[in-house]
Amino acid sequence: MAFSGSKGTNSTMSDINVTPFVDVMLVLLIIFMVTAPLIQQGFESNIQTPKAVANQFHEKDQTLELLIDAQKKIFIGKREISFKDLKEKLATNQKLKKEKKINIRADQRLSYGFVVKVLEIVNNAGIEQFGLIADLPEKG
Repeated sequence: MAFSGSKGTNSTMSDINVTPFVDVMLVLLIIFMVTAPLIQQGFESNIQTPKAVANQFHEKDQTLELLIDAQKKIFIGKREISFKDLKEKLATNQKLKKEKKINIRADQRLSYGFVVKVLEIVNNAGIEQFGLIADLPEKG
């Protein structure tokens, strides 16, 4: 607290100094502005899904997504799951227990056999519906 000594009386200043608060908020704003684009890219950018023409979903689908990249790494949402723990994680996921559906986004460089093994695990975990996600072909 600052004291003023005007005319020999000591009284406390009742104003709050907000300059340090503003400095901290500006630093946080800059940090968030720099990291936000990095968070949006994530690990999905290196998954090359096959191109296909099909009916499009027009509304934002909130179904949980299972991702498989070219190195056979499996992700539920944004968490990496090992192949051997996949069935247990699917069976114990509360959202999947309720909805019983999942979307699968697999890299096109994966072998067909590996994708079929993952689909078998998904089926054995009690998930009744699944969607396979593909990108639209580029118009040329």
